[in-house]
Amino acid sequence: MAVKTIAVSIPEEFGADIDCAVAAGEYGSREEVVADALRVWTRRQEARAEELRSLKAGINAALDDPRPTLSLDEVKAHLQAVIAKSRARRDAAA
Repeated sequence: MAVKTIAVSIPEEFGADIDCAVAAGEYGSREEVVADALRVWTRRQEARAEELRSLKAGINAALDDPRPTLSLDEVKAHLQAVIAKSRARRDAAA
């Protein structure tokens, strides 16, 4: 992998954490610590992007669904029925 050198300023606390990780033998150098942190950040960014794509796909699928939509009152009634059923099961088990 090509290498790009950059200079960054970090809080002293992070610098101390990095130095401790290197001193403990968890990493061979400060650069390895930063590279590992960037790999974790990159994976998290990719996961967030995938989650957003999935949400958008779900929204688009719902918008494209030809079935009739429910009114707010219908949704509330359904949810109240689900909650009541759940409470009844819980009470019966108690």
